[in-house]
Amino acid sequence: MICPHCHRDLKRSERSDYRCKYCSRLFALEPKEGGIRIHDLRVHRLAEKLTDDGRIHYTLPQLWYAAARGRLPDPFDKIFGIGCFVFIAGIIAVVAAISTDLSWGTALTAVGVLVVVLLLLFFVAWPWYERRAKIRMPEKLGDFRARLLRWEATYDGDLPPGMVDDSKVTVPVVTEPRVAVVCPDPTVLACLAANGVAAAHSAALVGSLDRVPPDVHVVVLHDASPEGIRLAADARAAFGSRVVTPGLRPKAVLAEEKAIKLRERPLPEAEVRGLRALDPAMTQEEAGWLGAGWWSPLAAVRPPRLLKVLDRAIARAHGELDADRRAARQVGFLTWPGA
Repeated sequence: MICPHCHRDLKRSERSDYRCKYCSRLFALEPKEGGIRIHDLRVHRLAEKLTDDGRIHYTLPQLWYAAARGRLPDPFDKIFGIGCFVFIAGIIAVVAAISTDLSWGTALTAVGVLVVVLLLLFFVAWPWYERRAKIRMPEKLGDFRARLLRWEATYDGDLPPGMVDDSKVTVPVVTEPRVAVVCPDPTVLACLAANGVAAAHSAALVGSLDRVPPDVHVVVLHDASPEGIRLAADARAAFGSRVVTPGLRPKAVLAEEKAIKLRERPLPEAEVRGLRALDPAMTQEEAGWLGAGWWSPLAAVRPPRLLKVLDRAIARAHGELDADRRAARQVGFLTWPGA
């Protein structure tokens, strides 16, 4: 780890008690402690991307997702570890047997049989496991939040650069809104509020469709997930041509190599068919991705990109883009500039 103060490369023994051996100054984060490897200098680098060099605010959950980009657990590691454990246990058992009555020939035969059995199990079990293995964040949000508390204690009560406390952000009330932005994720709503979206667009920021003010245009932001697809479909059914549903669409996530892609259990075929019926624009690739249990959170989209997409969606809602593009709002096609 590099000391954030004197920039010396520190071994673990040189940074005990969150203090640099060379400059004696405290740092906030020990990268070896949590499931997400993060330290003070990495927080600063991530903050530069999340804030677009200091112009934009972000929330702690958005930092959590940013810190995990490209670092999600690989299901192969888990099954490989189990295989290694079984193999080593088998070898130990064979060695123990040799120390009693078995001959070397019998012991080597036993090892060969063990290897063959393990290989057969791997080739049979791996495809099944790969299709069903859950992929979740490597560290729980609550644990990550607890680690970040040290930042405030270390740096005189300051949050990381550009961060706002999403639990303390007040979503402003707009008395005469021109548009409603619906997003069920309170983290994203806090980000939008902190970045002045309500004032800039005369926008009511709400968490559900039943809180949309009457007779306004509607923009719906959602996760790339079955729940997100259903929310967008409900919005189109409720508000008709007044609604724009830019996503996050699965297609945008699939196109981004390092996007946060999480997975739960695969969906039943009937549920996948139901999602396609709700969203005629859904491609076979998107349906297959969702059906395999994949999803991606809207909060993982970096705020600069999120705000750019939202600006375009609001412009579409007001009819401020050309007529050829305006038809896209009916099916929710907006091209996200990366996920």
